[in-house]
Amino acid sequence: MNKPQITILNFGGTNCPKCKAMYPAWNSFSAKYPQYQYKYINLHEVGETEANSYRESFGITALPTFIVLQDKNVIGGIRGQTMTLSQFETKLLEIINTTIN
Repeated sequence: MNKPQITILNFGGTNCPKCKAMYPAWNSFSAKYPQYQYKYINLHEVGETEANSYRESFGITALPTFIVLQDKNVIGGIRGQTMTLSQFETKLLEIINTTIN
């Protein structure tokens, strides 16, 4: 059986203080868990049509929003929060492990 592919999307914005506050946790988590795929999408830099499409597709109502995908299907997310690296890691691993195991 193939191992599921996990992708974590980080939706942020240029002028978003919470997004900037989460950047160190995002970098640390991605360095610690290289087996996952990561993508940062700056909703302030993509076109309005693309930003609205992301908002609609992923239910983005606040920034930052982290969406966890398993084989391109949404399995969970974190919306509009700032947290420590430990809290961030715990929450993401909870989402990932609950679905995979």
